[in-house]
Amino acid sequence: MQGCRLARLFGKSIMDFYARMFRFDIVSWICGGQDAVLARIIYTLVALSAIWCISLLFRDNELVSADDK
Repeated sequence: MQGCRLARLFGKSIMDFYARMFRFDIVSWICGGQDAVLARIIYTLVALSAIWCISLLFRDNELVSADDK
């Protein structure tokens, strides 16, 4: 349960940053406000994808050449 709260908080902070930077929040505009259920789902998905992308930074990358196939 704590992870869900953290993911939601992280995603909401990213979206708030863009809303303040550009003074327009497209998610709340489409969903009818930041407190709408659909908006919260979108904010959660953004947070989860951001956390997943952070994990990509610490993975080993292997280059695959055409000769290996």
